[in-house]
Amino acid sequence: MSSRRGAAASSSSLPSSLSDSSIASLLASYAQTLKTVAASSKSKANLVKLESQINELAENARQRTPPALNTTAELVQVVAWKLTRGKTRPNLLKWAGEHKDATVKNASSEAAKVLRETKDVAKAIKPLCELKGIGPATAAYVLAILDESVPVMSDEALEMTGTREYTEKRLKALVNEIQAIAKRTQSCVADVEKALFVMFHGGGERESEDAPAAKKQRKA
Repeated sequence: MSSRRGAAASSSSLPSSLSDSSIASLLASYAQTLKTVAASSKSKANLVKLESQINELAENARQRTPPALNTTAELVQVVAWKLTRGKTRPNLLKWAGEHKDATVKNASSEAAKVLRETKDVAKAIKPLCELKGIGPATAAYVLAILDESVPVMSDEALEMTGTREYTEKRLKALVNEIQAIAKRTQSCVADVEKALFVMFHGGGERESEDAPAAKKQRKA
């Protein structure tokens, strides 16, 4: 399977093209897609292992009262997962490791609390974005660990639903769209994002080849 970079669908056509059966078909290809992406470069070699570790971390973090990342090591693990899944940015991993355990715990628990009280992901990421090296995309990855209602802000999901912009506004639009798809197809948001990940990389069912390509943008 070859990676299909930039093969994005328009946000208006994507929701109508995904059904519960197509999501199931795409999810069946997710494990193999991960392996293919992991084999594509040395920087992604640990992707499958990281994915398994993240699943365990999410289960533990959500059982805490309140949900939170308890240590710097857990934040580093989430950032490593994000970077391995997407574009490698060594400074982000370095900065994540410089935060104190208490800082990580306080910011993540506050983010989870705000999300629970407001259901507003743009407001919920603010405590996390106060930390050095944490922008909207990384904050969304943390929130996704803490609350199953939030999808990760992956490059694949962004491009399959529109443009790759790492802003609060774009995050909110992405979350709303993925949540709407999840509700309509009776899926969880994590599975919808995984389906988009597979579509982007050319696995399973995917959008028509003539769907407009999204314009790539660098992270601000």
